[in-house]
Order: sequence, then structure tokens, then C-alpha cells
Amino acid sequence: MSRSGSLWLVLVVVVAGLSFAGGVVVFNFVMAYSVGHGEEIAVPQLVGLGLDRAKRVAGEANLRIHKVGERFSASVPPGFVLEQNPPAARSVKQGRKISVIVSGGTETVEVPGLAGQSARQAIVMLDAAGLEAAEIAECTSRRVGKGSVITSSPPPEMVLERGSRVDLLVSLGAPPLRFMMPDLEGTDADQARIYLETLGAHVFRSRQFSPHGEVGPLRVLRHRPPGGHMVTAGDTVNLVVGVR
Repeated sequence: MSRSGSLWLVLVVVVAGLSFAGGVVVFNFVMAYSVGHGEEIAVPQLVGLGLDRAKRVAGEANLRIHKVGERFSASVPPGFVLEQNPPAARSVKQGRKISVIVSGGTETVEVPGLAGQSARQAIVMLDAAGLEAAEIAECTSRRVGKGSVITSSPPPEMVLERGSRVDLLVSLGAPPLRFMMPDLEGTDADQARIYLETLGAHVFRSRQFSPHGEVGPLRVLRHRPPGGHMVTAGDTVNLVVGVR
């Protein structure tokens, strides 16, 4: 074989050897990458953990946390994981994202201003605010009309958990007038009736024969309650009117 032919043979062998070695390196790299990124692992339990703690636990398993939203919860403190997907113990490839929903804590609302509203409208407003009307008490009031809300407990603008109960105090209107029964014996029966009805009393009249000289006709012989007693508007006063 000539010298030039020998050089070509050596060159071919060297190139083939380098190609083979390079192929082995590439193959080993691809296999290592595939094995490292294709290995499956069980998803850890993240529900109930604070978000920072959940990230650390996921990172230790070569997984990543992806927060997809928040939701109010009365039982789970704010910032703690409510839900996860995939769930705990599911087998996934390393490097996968685990989606979580985090608690926003208890939802709160403000008590609306209810004073002056009708009791029915106040109940509607509480319902719209996410609250519930509890006890409805009543009392008289000279400032608030009958059937309207005087105040609420808790008061307006107080921050409560959604679904809390609010008590209402509703007006019965102005308290009835009280007056002292005057002594009307011997007065004109019609005038006495008009006077008592003006004060809010109901008047019941009965007639009785008046002996000569006792009182004149159509005059008050006596009445019940007698003079000096307290009478409340709406009470009944009995007048006995004399006739001849």
C-alpha cells in the first residue's frame, strides 16, 4: 500500500472513532436527561399547609406550586391551602406544577344603616348584605314612626362574618297619652264627652233618673274612674247622665 493510502486509512479510522465516541456522549446525555425528567413521584399533601410551607414541601419533591386563586373559608385560616390538583399521593413526573387554591379567610360584611326603614325593608337589606335578621323587639318612640326601625344591634358599619344575625328594635309609635281624670260631676254631659274624647278616651254613657234637686237633666251624675285617677288614651270612661 502506498504512503498516501495509509494516511487516508488512518484518517478514516480516527474520524470513525471520534464519531462513535461523540455518539456515546450524546446518547448518555440524552438518557440521563430523560431519566432525570421522566421519573415519577408521589404528590405530597399540601392541603392545610401555609402557602410558603407548601412551596418548600413541593420543592423538596422537585415539584412547583402554582396558585390559581383564593376562596373564602370560615374553617381554614387565610393563606393556607384549601385545595390542590393533582391530589396528594397521585404519581406525577418531577418538575410538574401543582395547582393550589388558597383560603382568603372568613368573608366579612358591614351592617347596613337600617334606622328609619320599615321592618320588612330592613330584613330585605340584611339579606342582601349577607346577614340575617334575628330578634325583632318593639318599643314606643316619639321620634320614629310606628313600624320603622329605631336601631340595630350590632350597629351600622360594624364588620361581621357573613351570615351573622342582627337584632332590630322597631317602633310602636308614640306612647299613649296619660292624663288625670277631672271631676266632671254636674257638668254638661255633651261637653264632658267631647273633652274626654279629645284626650283620647273612649266614652260610654248611660242614663239614670235624677231625683229632684240632684242635678239638672243631661248632666253628669257620676263617672268611673272617679276624679284624680290616671287615665291612658284608649281607656274607657263611663259617664252616668241624669235624666228626669
